[in-house]
Amino acid sequence: MTRKKTIGDTPLSNDEAAGLADSLERQMGKALEAGEKFDKSMEDGIEQIHPHSTLKWWRYRYEYSYVEDLILIIILSLTGLWDIMFHQPMQALVQVYLAPKESAY
Repeated sequence: MTRKKTIGDTPLSNDEAAGLADSLERQMGKALEAGEKFDKSMEDGIEQIHPHSTLKWWRYRYEYSYVEDLILIIILSLTGLWDIMFHQPMQALVQVYLAPKESAY
């Protein structure tokens, strides 16, 4: 019975093994440099998005979220008031004045 050859079965000479090891080291070095560049660019991007000066008035994230939630509550309350004060009465007027005209045809 013959066994299929795999990569691990192929013998390498010392020169070939050393060349392969050098090539792998160079590739790993390039990958590490690319990773370091990526980390640096991510840090720069985060610093541009997240203020680190007098613009940052909060100390912890929950403080910022608390103010965001308060603003959202105010906006949603104004939207609800608009619906109650203007939209629903206009719907009622449309039903009172336009519905009989449509049924007459």
